[in-house]
Amino acid sequence: ELFNDGWSGNWGFVPFTKEEFDSDADALQFLVTEDFGIVVELDGAPQSFAIALPNLNEILADLNGRLFPFGWLRAILRYRSHQFKSARLLLLGTRKTLQKSATGGAIFLALIEEMRRRWAKFAVPHLEAGWVLESNADMRRPIEMFGGKVDKIHRIYEKRLTVGGGDEAMRMRDGVRATQLQDATS
Repeated sequence: ELFNDGWSGNWGFVPFTKEEFDSDADALQFLVTEDFGIVVELDGAPQSFAIALPNLNEILADLNGRLFPFGWLRAILRYRSHQFKSARLLLLGTRKTLQKSATGGAIFLALIEEMRRRWAKFAVPHLEAGWVLESNADMRRPIEMFGGKVDKIHRIYEKRLTVGGGDEAMRMRDGVRATQLQDATS
């Protein structure tokens, strides 16, 4: 609910069903420890959250894709002993009703400070915040305020395709259906 509410204004957002969220939570439960998952509550209700992970590519790089027979053990030991220098902020969100309010700003800053406090023991110099939309100034401003810089940009382009447009497209579709029905009966 908190994720769907906080992300509902983002371009291309598709809400999670409870089943999808539970499935993803089950898959990540061994990776997301209390150090990497944070929820900020106000009056006992969750208002903001963050989920980050160590850079798994960095942890697995020298295993050459071989987790067996002992690569998996080395990967787990590296993960648990914090042998990584970078991490990725997977998800971060605040309830929509708080996003442009002073209370929301205070909650967001509390979330960032809690992340910094928990991660100080790891001495991780690089945190990548992925999927921050260029148009999302409310996210970009605090990231830049804390010293974050854009180091890569991914672009997604969209173009709607039509055949002749409007009624022509409907006739084409109906014509295809009619042809398919004729072929099926002959």
